[in-house]
Amino acid sequence: MKQTLEKTLVDALGYASVRTLPKEWDGKSDYMYAITKVRKSDNSIAYVISQRNEDGRNIIIKDFGNVAAIVETLSIHPFYEGVRRPEFRNKKEKIAYIVHEGLLSEEEAEKLTASQATAIIGKYLNQKEGRL
Repeated sequence: MKQTLEKTLVDALGYASVRTLPKEWDGKSDYMYAITKVRKSDNSIAYVISQRNEDGRNIIIKDFGNVAAIVETLSIHPFYEGVRRPEFRNKKEKIAYIVHEGLLSEEEAEKLTASQATAIIGKYLNQKEGRL
């Protein structure tokens, strides 16, 4: 079934839980998720949901349009700025983050296992992002 531009917009707005298309990206601000308008290889135009990765590239996570390759980005409309999740190489870095954010004292944090530290950080970031 061929999708219309309006139908893909309605689907994207619903997926993003927003009522109207957010303002177009200014090319400077940071964001995590966006409703992105694209042109496809069959010349159709559709809206998709994209996620911006650490390198600043958009990765399509949900496509509401026709089954065809995306050949061009026409506009980007961020709907979630979010919080960049820190990456940790080891338990020591996790403990330092927990203490820095004031989640536990250094003495309490040192007693945690790596998985307990990961769980505490995950819960904290989810609350910070408004997911809980």
